[in-house]
Amino acid sequence: MRDHSKYSCVFLLLVVWVQIPSASAAPSAKLVQGSFDSPTDQLQFQQTLTEVVVQTGTPLESRHADRATYDFRAAPGETHGASSAKLSTPDQRPSGDGSSDDQFGYSVALSGDTALVGAVQGDGVAGINVGSAYVFIRSGTVWSLQSKLNASDAAVGDRFGAAVAISGDTALIGADGDDTAAGSDAGTAYVFTRNGTVWSQQAQLVATDGANGDQFGYSVTLAGDTALVGASAADTSAGANAGSAYVFVRSGAAWSQQSKLTAGDGLAGDRFGSSLALSGETALVGANLADTVAGSDAGSVYVFTRGGAIWNQQARLAANDAESTDEFGGSVALSGESALIGAAFDDLPAGADAGSAYVFTRSGNLWTQQAQLSPSAAQSGDLFGISVALSGDTALVGAFRDNARGDDSGAAYVFTRSGVTWTQQAQLAASDGAREDLLGFSVALSNESALVGAILDDTLISDTGSAYIFTRSGTAWGQQSKLTAVIEEVILRNGFE
Repeated sequence: MRDHSKYSCVFLLLVVWVQIPSASAAPSAKLVQGSFDSPTDQLQFQQTLTEVVVQTGTPLESRHADRATYDFRAAPGETHGASSAKLSTPDQRPSGDGSSDDQFGYSVALSGDTALVGAVQGDGVAGINVGSAYVFIRSGTVWSLQSKLNASDAAVGDRFGAAVAISGDTALIGADGDDTAAGSDAGTAYVFTRNGTVWSQQAQLVATDGANGDQFGYSVTLAGDTALVGASAADTSAGANAGSAYVFVRSGAAWSQQSKLTAGDGLAGDRFGSSLALSGETALVGANLADTVAGSDAGSVYVFTRGGAIWNQQARLAANDAESTDEFGGSVALSGESALIGAAFDDLPAGADAGSAYVFTRSGNLWTQQAQLSPSAAQSGDLFGISVALSGDTALVGAFRDNARGDDSGAAYVFTRSGVTWTQQAQLAASDGAREDLLGFSVALSNESALVGAILDDTLISDTGSAYIFTRSGTAWGQQSKLTAVIEEVILRNGFE
């Protein structure tokens, strides 16, 4: 449990030198513990660190040298429809170590005064790209870190935090790179529960028919005692990477698999399970690479309903103006009788890959498209719709390549419904936003609060990531807080003890 007597944290100490190292002299790192007596001391220390330039004499490298495209979510060998497009050339920085490239904010979830943020590439004691998830709580208008969650069997490359969901005192976290008895990257989802302020792992969920490369945990959603987990790279009778999704239910503290969902018309490569939403007895499952009459990778979304313990497909949703490579269903959200579906690669008059989000409503068993949402200042390549959230008559849509604060700084947009008409209410952008932060890569919405991830935001070092809380008063939205991971204390060394 966190010690509230001090503003405890782990911080980054940089040993700065000017030296031309030998080829064999590789920097190393050491974790140590520290604390501050006040938030002011902590802030001053962090501000000092942001002004430090580490000079190692080694050539500077692009912080995106290992990331040829903005396709962070594709299965091995797969890319998004616009995968040939590159991120704009970044400024040159030293390649990071420690908490660099954690991608904190890769996934986000929000329930009342509790926020859950995934850092899918976080390094830990178990190794690199293990991943972590962080729980923050709000008291008044102040957010503080309550807990850092890790899998009990964490290992290199697990990608714990690839997807997160929260419902009350229960959290669900996907680790789609976890190696299990079923094979490499078969994937796992973990359930954590909160008692008071203490979080503990309750269960580890795996598919009963899991297999090598399924990426179970690629997407997750949670509603009460029901969990839904996507395995979008799973091979089924429909073909390789057709995808599937699994329903688990809780009785007491025990979880069991209730059903396996697949598309009635699934095909190889559909990636069914790439996105999920759950509300009551209704589930949405996205298949963003499904080929339809509109063309290849146009995308589809499937609606399933539960009667007793039986799940049946109720509908298949597609955009009225669907086209090839739209990737409709790359993100989904559900609230009551309304669904919100992202198509980030939709081409608009504003330009290619500007992106759209679609609202569907249900009357009885019939679903119809109610609206197509796009920003008032949409531009080519915004990828509006990469993430979506829905709460009642309010929709939140991420556009992580929007240029609100510079190239690819990102933004999120709020839309509200009056009757059957949707209008844009606000554009959300970080007060300290900068180029290539990718704000809007993930979004969550709860009551009058929004949580938006910026996975490549530079905090102390490059690409650590952050998440921003925005709140609404009347019709006005304002930034309430910026969330970041507890910063590890790292002493960078160059082969010296």
